[in-house]
Amino acid sequence: MSMSDPSDPMPDEQLRFLRASVSDRCDLACVYCPKASGMENHVPDHLRERVLTPQAYATNLDRIAATGEIRGISFTGGEPTLNPYLPDLVAHAHTRFERVELTTNGRWLGSMLDRLVPYLHVVKVSLDAADPEVARRISRGRADAHQAAVEAIRMAADAGLTVGVNVVAMRDNLDQLAGIVDLVRGLRVDAPGRLYVSVLDLYHTPETHQVWAQQYVPIETVVAALRRRLGPGQRQDRKGCEIHWFDDAGFQIRVKSSSAYTYR
Repeated sequence: MSMSDPSDPMPDEQLRFLRASVSDRCDLACVYCPKASGMENHVPDHLRERVLTPQAYATNLDRIAATGEIRGISFTGGEPTLNPYLPDLVAHAHTRFERVELTTNGRWLGSMLDRLVPYLHVVKVSLDAADPEVARRISRGRADAHQAAVEAIRMAADAGLTVGVNVVAMRDNLDQLAGIVDLVRGLRVDAPGRLYVSVLDLYHTPETHQVWAQQYVPIETVVAALRRRLGPGQRQDRKGCEIHWFDDAGFQIRVKSSSAYTYR
C-alpha cells in the first residue's frame, strides 16, 4: 500500500528536507538544467567519479537521520531512476525519515515503480508543457519525453501515490500552464492517488545564464495571475521559500518561490 494520503490537501511544508542526488546522469537535456555542473551535485573535483556503494549511501543516510534535524528526504539526480539501486535506497530511507519523495522525468519510472510505491510519500514528475511540441523543444529534441512523463504520472497515480507535476515557469511555457492543469486534472478522474501541479521558478546558474536571461519570469507573476482567477489561496513558508496553494474547483496548484536562491 502506498504511503500517500490523497485526502491531505496541503502536505507539511515545515519538514527540513535533504535533497539526495543518486545519479549524476540524465537521459534528457532540458534547456534550464545545468547538466555539466549539476543542479544538486556541487561536488569537489577530487571527489568526482567516486560513486558511493549502496551500503555506503545507506550508512550516510543513517548518520544524517540520527541528527534529528532532517526529517524528510527527496531523491534527485541527474535522473535518479538511472541508478539501479534506487528502490533499495528508497526502502532504506523509509525506515529513517518521516517523508520520502522522488523527482524524476518519468521515462524509466515504470520499470521500478512496484518496488518504490510502498516506501514513497510523493513522486514528482517533470512536465513543462501540455503541447508535445513545446515539451520537445524544452527537452531539446526528445520526441518521447512528453508521452513518457504523462504515462509516468498516470501509472504513479493509479498505484495510489501522491503525484506532483513539476512545471518550471519560463516565457516559452507560461501559456501552457492552464493546459497542463487540465491535462493532469483529467488523469486523476479514476486514479486513487492525489494529483497536483507544482509551478517552480527558473533557477539561475552560471551554466544556464543565457537561458535564464531570455526565459526568466518572476514567480510572483504566476502567483498574481492565479490570485486574480482563484482568490488569495493559502501561503506557507519553507525555510527560505514561499509556497502558495490554490484550489481550482477541487484541484490543487502549488507555486514555489525560491527567490532567496535565485540570481537577480
